[in-house]
Amino acid sequence: MVKQDSALLQECLSGNREAWENLVKRYSRLIYSIALRCGIGEDDAADVLQSVCIKLLSNLEKLNDDKHLRGWMITTAKRECWSLLRQRRRHIVISTSFIGESKTELMESGEPLPMDTVIQLEEDHLMRLAVAELSLRHRRMIELLYFTDPPMTYVEISQQLNIPVGAIGPTRARCLKSLKQKLAQLGF
Repeated sequence: MVKQDSALLQECLSGNREAWENLVKRYSRLIYSIALRCGIGEDDAADVLQSVCIKLLSNLEKLNDDKHLRGWMITTAKRECWSLLRQRRRHIVISTSFIGESKTELMESGEPLPMDTVIQLEEDHLMRLAVAELSLRHRRMIELLYFTDPPMTYVEISQQLNIPVGAIGPTRARCLKSLKQKLAQLGF
């Protein structure tokens, strides 16, 4: 059963370490992907994740309303990225001013994420959470149907899962129904 953010927040406030780890695990991929989309390298993305987690820990009491947690995490991650990019830009401006690069050329790299990208990242995050909550059999079916590149045929899926080709359609329908229920639990 997927715990709602509000339950995890309350458990975190009461000092439950496991709840904190679950909360961080739930949002770490989202935060990390936002950092990467901002043009930050993997090491710096890990630093952004750590900064967001520290800020979350400092603000747990203020975030007791789970309806705003996801938005807070996204906004905080973007701000941390922009802050890091501004610091880098200052460093670059100082170190490259001798070779004639103008500040306007260096400022262009700090463009904010378009809202559509943020929404897509959030939807991807919710989908990963929901798929992770499926039974192993349903998760494997969803992965084979929708997450392989190139897409697998029903014959290949039949061989992978050791089920008849005719059973794939009905099994797929059950998997999608279960996935839809998981997504609804997550507020999607």
